[in-house]
Amino acid sequence: MNTRQLLIKETEKQISERGIGAVSVRSVTSSIHHNVATISYYFRTKDNLFLTILKENLVELVNHISTENENPGEKDGIKDIYTLIEYVRLNPVSASAISQITKHVVNNYTMETRTELSAYICSLFKSKLPEFESDIFPKSFRMLENLSLISEILSFTLCDHNVATTELSELETLELSQATYQIYKIKRNNLIESPCAV
Repeated sequence: MNTRQLLIKETEKQISERGIGAVSVRSVTSSIHHNVATISYYFRTKDNLFLTILKENLVELVNHISTENENPGEKDGIKDIYTLIEYVRLNPVSASAISQITKHVVNNYTMETRTELSAYICSLFKSKLPEFESDIFPKSFRMLENLSLISEILSFTLCDHNVATTELSELETLELSQATYQIYKIKRNNLIESPCAV
């Protein structure tokens, strides 16, 4: 594994274990026995490192969606959430990174960065799943907003237990997907109807 990959993996690990707010350039670089300038060399800034991790993990998520989706033109929010829960269970560190970086991006990044991410997501879906249509995974920045919202709903529904480590049968996963989708629709409608929503 090269230095760039080590930085990405260590940052993902720290985000998963301690939360994005506790990740510093120094904590990442010292864990892999490099100096702080290493982040600047490969990514320029910590935020660029976060964006790189987010983009790489979105590729994995879209690949997972493509393997799980037999009918790419069919819209099914429950199935999409089920697919997302499966992804989280198979890739807990990556899913944690997506969730936390997404919340960070939604709350802190400029419209220019959001527009850039929206274009990236759109091109990613066009290359991997050109016919795919989904309310949960739209081909825009809203996908990240949805992932952030669904992550909060899952955390609330499971009483802050980690979906990746909670023992769930296939039926329980389906029921969790159905409940999450119902709450998602209510919360999404409230966000759309709110006069203060951005």
